[in-house]
Amino acid sequence: MRVGELAEDAADILALIDVAQLPVSLVPGLLKQFMALEKRAAAGRVLITARAVKAERWKREGYKSPAEWLAATQGCSTGRAGDDLATSRRLEELEDTTDALKQGRLSPDQAGAVSDAAVVNPAAEKDLLDQAERDSLKNLRDEAARRKAEAEDLEAKRKRIHNARRARVWIGRDGAWNFQATGPIELGSRFQQQWERFTNAQFHHHRSTGNHQSHDNNAFDAFLALTGTTTPTTPPSPVSYTHLRAHETVLDLVCRLLLAKKKTTKLQTNKEHINTTTEQIQ
Repeated sequence: MRVGELAEDAADILALIDVAQLPVSLVPGLLKQFMALEKRAAAGRVLITARAVKAERWKREGYKSPAEWLAATQGCSTGRAGDDLATSRRLEELEDTTDALKQGRLSPDQAGAVSDAAVVNPAAEKDLLDQAERDSLKNLRDEAARRKAEAEDLEAKRKRIHNARRARVWIGRDGAWNFQATGPIELGSRFQQQWERFTNAQFHHHRSTGNHQSHDNNAFDAFLALTGTTTPTTPPSPVSYTHLRAHETVLDLVCRLLLAKKKTTKLQTNKEHINTTTEQIQ
């Protein structure tokens, strides 16, 4: 195979390029050629990634996972490497998508979107391949998610999300600590309820001391307090329903209270109707 020779040729070309001396009128055409070269190289990378992992070199070299090894080898994020690996594995079942990738009609990101839906809903593969050639990546991903949902029953979806649950931390390029979690919505909702309680407690504490903080500031502090990393500034008791919440304006509060009043009135009316009916039956 001539892949090594092609890589050497590319290196030789780059060594000869003096960007400042390139005629501006020729640069767009040259850029297009480099883009085409990059697209084919990326396609090759994605196509063989799953096969490369089977060699288990990542274990022998002391990495925790295939994605971590791929990220270190490529100099990219673990998330990006993991996406490549997932796409590569799905392509083993999708001949048409694989051919489109080989022919340069798909980028790895497009192949990822198409394959993610097509393995669940094979009937959508052709439509998504057609859309990939004429639409934006965002619209393709949205349509792929919709077509995937068409063929996935609720129990299968719940199981898939549960099996794919994950949490990770990383240090960003700006030196900031980052946290990301993905998992079942019912567990996330329970966590979110507690998080909102702590966030509101932070908000009211800061407001009472004149130390105004943004909602995002309060949410971060509340997250650390909720996980036991720091001590809560105030007891996280439930905030009064008639209190102004951290993310609300006065208008939001008024609308929320009016809606609550409407619900209370409706419940009271229903209760009176039930009592009247019971009396009539007796």
